[in-house]
Amino acid sequence: VLNNDSHLKVIAVVGMGGLGKTTLVRKVFEDTAVKTQFKIRVWLTISRTFDIMVILKTMIHKIFYEINEPVPHQLMNSTDIIRLGAFVKDFLQDRSYILVLDDVWSERLWDALKNVLPDGNFHGQVILTTRIIHVAKAARFGSHNYSHWMKPLSVKDSWTLFCHTTFQSDHC
Repeated sequence: VLNNDSHLKVIAVVGMGGLGKTTLVRKVFEDTAVKTQFKIRVWLTISRTFDIMVILKTMIHKIFYEINEPVPHQLMNSTDIIRLGAFVKDFLQDRSYILVLDDVWSERLWDALKNVLPDGNFHGQVILTTRIIHVAKAARFGSHNYSHWMKPLSVKDSWTLFCHTTFQSDHC
């Protein structure tokens, strides 16, 4: 995640449900170095049936929360997706930001959001989690993308984790 690249970078974390994709990304998102590097940090949990208007307004609300300023009411009352998208793109253009899109189920979401994310002069980072391979493959922005494929634990490691979690010991 941390680098000196000046283009938007997209990382897709892919794997079946319950593998810990969200937990892994949350650890990265909450890391002190990440908090220092990215002035704006936005986490969006996406539902299977998403509404791009709601997502954009939530993103704007979280951006203003991050910069500790009130959200302009005329912006939040807008029903113009193009205006909201243009605001997000212009606002993020000159800022370092990390955007997490957690639990993405549809390529349509990425198609709708990639146009509002600037590939600008500062650090921009998008991390998305998904169970669906096609979504991970679609989540591209130029040549600046990467996919991390999570695999289940081995039987031995699963048993060790179970014992440690249940009995606070590596042995059951």
